[in-house]
Amino acid sequence: MARESTGNRSRLVAAWIFVAVAAIVVVAVIPPVWTDRYPRATPGRAVAALFVSAVLHVLLGTWMFAIVRRWGDPPSKLQLGSLGLLAMAFGLLLLDAGSAYASRAHTGAGMFAATVALFACVGGDFVAGVLALAGVFVRDQVASLNISGMGKRPLR
Repeated sequence: MARESTGNRSRLVAAWIFVAVAAIVVVAVIPPVWTDRYPRATPGRAVAALFVSAVLHVLLGTWMFAIVRRWGDPPSKLQLGSLGLLAMAFGLLLLDAGSAYASRAHTGAGMFAATVALFACVGGDFVAGVLALAGVFVRDQVASLNISGMGKRPLR
């Protein structure tokens, strides 16, 4: 039982990271990008792409919440693996955007903050992806350790 609750806690953390990344993109990245005055900037297309990324992160978080709140069998390795790989892929997309804005972060404090926020979102996606992938590779090993019965067996 404790083993399963630990897995659920790590999945809940991953789900909240997805939601936090979406919120950071909407609150801290989109407004400076919208007001970007760089001569070759296309703020309309960039804002649309960032908004789609935020929506996809909310969908990933919802999918992870659904996995955690589902009753019955534990989630399949396919679900957790696909979530982890999607998180890593979305992190790479945000890394591309952050790298593009890093070249003109010197143009103002807003673009610098947007760049830092995008790199923080990349880190969040990486952590959430690792937590999801940990459910694929570590679940069976933790089950074989039988550490869930704290207090039932004396420690040797």
